[in-house]
Amino acid sequence: MRMRLLTRVLVALIALTMVIVVVAAIKIYGKLSKYPEFVDTPPVKVVAHDQRVVLFALGDSGYGGVAQSDVADAMEERCKQQKPDALLFLGDLIYPNGTKTLEDPRWDEYVFDMYGSECLQALPIFSALGNHDYDGDPWIWKEADTINPRWWFPHRHYQVLFEDLLALYVIDTVSPIFIHTALPALGDRSTPWSIAYGHHPLASQSKGGGRHRGGGLGGIFVSRAICDHVDTFLSGHAHHLEHLDIDNCQADQFISGGGGATLSSFKENPEHHFGASEYGFLEIEVEPDTMTFRFIAADRTILYERQKRNQATATE
Repeated sequence: MRMRLLTRVLVALIALTMVIVVVAAIKIYGKLSKYPEFVDTPPVKVVAHDQRVVLFALGDSGYGGVAQSDVADAMEERCKQQKPDALLFLGDLIYPNGTKTLEDPRWDEYVFDMYGSECLQALPIFSALGNHDYDGDPWIWKEADTINPRWWFPHRHYQVLFEDLLALYVIDTVSPIFIHTALPALGDRSTPWSIAYGHHPLASQSKGGGRHRGGGLGGIFVSRAICDHVDTFLSGHAHHLEHLDIDNCQADQFISGGGGATLSSFKENPEHHFGASEYGFLEIEVEPDTMTFRFIAADRTILYERQKRNQATATE
C-alpha cells in the first residue's frame, strides 16, 4: 500500500513538473514569436583602433539604487583612464519584471542616464537578454535604438565584430535555441580572439538554486554552441564576481553579476581562480597577442587580473 502511494505521488510530481515546463515554454514562445528564428543576422561592425579594444561588462544591474550608482561611478573613472570601446550588458537591465514599453522611465534611470556620464555616454551598448527582462516584452529591445542611438540589439542572438581582432557573440540564454542559425560564423575563428556572452552561467559556485549554478537544458544548448568555438564565455545571473574553468569546455568563464542587484553568497572552491561577493564590473583589454581581464570593485580596487595569451599568434 505504501509503495503504491509513493508511486502515485511520484507520478503526480512528474506530471506537475511537465505541466510547469510546458506552460513556461508556451509563455516564452509567445514572447519570441515576433523574432524570426531562421535569420542570419549581419554582424555589427566596429573599428578596432590601433589593434586594441577595451570593453566593460556587467550584469544584474537594473535596480537603480546606490550600489548600481557606485558601480557606474567606478566605471566612469576607469573609462577616463582606459578609453573603452563599448559596454556589454549581461542581462537583467530592469528589475523586477523588465519593461513593456519604450516610454518606461526606467530606460533612462537604469540604463541610459545611469551610464551616461561624461566618458561613458560616448560608448555603444551591446546587451543580452536576462530572465527578468523576459518578464517584460523582449521584443521592444529591438526598437530601443529609437530612444537612444547608443543601443544596439538587432536580434536576440547577434554578433559584434571588431574587425581583425575580436568577435563577440551575444546569446539569449533564456531560450538558447537556433543559436547557430542566427550566428553561422560562430566558431569560424576568423579573428585572433572570440568571446560569447549571455545571462546564465554554465557553472558557478553560487549558493542559489536553478541556473545560478549552471546546468539545465538551457545550459546544454549553450555549452554545445560555444564551448569549443570561443576563447571565453561571460555571464551574469549569479550576483557575484567569479572566474572559473568549465568542465569539458575549452572556454573559461567570467561571471560579472555585481552590477547593482542584491549580492548572493557563494561556496568557496580552491579549484576556481577567483570569487568575491562584491559589487563591481569586468574590464576586458584585447590586443592581438593577449587578452587581459580585470574585476574592478565599486571602490575602484582591482580585485583580480588574469591574462590569456593567444597561442596561434604566439607561434607565427
